Amino acid sequence: MSTTIFNQQLNEFSRKYLVKGNEHLIKDTRQFLFEYRNVINSISEQFLLFDGVSFKVYGENIPLAVLINTFGVKGVEELLEQEAIEFVLWTSLVTYLVDDIPGVLPLQSGGTFTTSVHADPEASIESGLKWMRNPLPRKTRRLLTRKVLKAYKLLPEKLSREAVVKIKRKFLKKINRKFPSKS
Repeated sequence: MSTTIFNQQLNEFSRKYLVKGNEHLIKDTRQFLFEYRNVINSISEQFLLFDGVSFKVYGENIPLAVLINTFGVKGVEELLEQEAIEFVLWTSLVTYLVDDIPGVLPLQSGGTFTTSVHADPEASIESGLKWMRNPLPRKTRRLLTRKVLKAYKLLPEKLSREAVVKIKRKFLKKINRKFPSKS
């Protein structure tokens, strides 16, 4: 039996430290190297313990650029050939209301993201490769993009809506058990 672990840590780290506008997420810039090492060590352990690692990707596949910068193009290609890595393009959105509004369920389905980097795996890969420290030659980018495309997974289109509906059902069931009707 093949076991794959889901990793969102690399995506969170990448977006926190590399995307402009997310500076508010960084408590101490001196922690960059420490956090980077922790993320890479964690991923390395996951490669040892599991058959594969499935990386969450929100928009641009910046995690791919970090993996290439860390393990090299050949290393990433070997991981792809072994089916040891895959990428899940995160398109679903679940939100919640901050203020309590009587009669309104605070958990809401936000639908799906529709911009090209959020909805199209190829655009996500191409945009992610632009985050490389040393840009790859065009031919290498094209070949790598084809290989990475095969390792992409898309979430079911109605996932966020179905998740909210299931949670609402369980919540109402629990409420009904706690406060049964007096009929």
